[in-house]
Amino acid sequence: PHTSTCPSRLCLWSRVLNMFAAPSVEHAASEPASEGSVQKFVWRPRAVEPPVDAPLSSGSPGSSPQTPSTCLVCAGDIEWFSVGRCNHVHCCLLCTLRLRVLCEDVRCPLCTAPREEVIFTRSPRPFESYDPALLLYDSKWGVRYTDVACAKILASLRDL
Repeated sequence: PHTSTCPSRLCLWSRVLNMFAAPSVEHAASEPASEGSVQKFVWRPRAVEPPVDAPLSSGSPGSSPQTPSTCLVCAGDIEWFSVGRCNHVHCCLLCTLRLRVLCEDVRCPLCTAPREEVIFTRSPRPFESYDPALLLYDSKWGVRYTDVACAKILASLRDL
């Protein structure tokens, strides 16, 4: 799992995201604030509203309001979506692999639910609608994908 001692510089994204967290003010004493009272600022993550549980678009990326076109982690355009059991598709292939392989973090970046299985696809749809027998499987990284083009991308990443 992702820890603060992760050796990879790629895990710095979590620290960067914390910079955008919402500050909340807590008073040093339990009594109401008065003039001259000391306030302690505590950073808490902003509440992220998950999307409505609606079927995902099966069209081209970005064609539906339910299908995001920007990665939640790197803010880049998503060509290959990663779909987990939580049905969130807000993370691109590269960021998902960075989290899973380098940081050993298999959680969804949106809801933090464990995503032991991930499917890479260009046209996302609900996780349950995929037939595992029809998907290609990468045993080294524990991911499934819908297209041979994705296999070429994964092979090129291994050679780095």
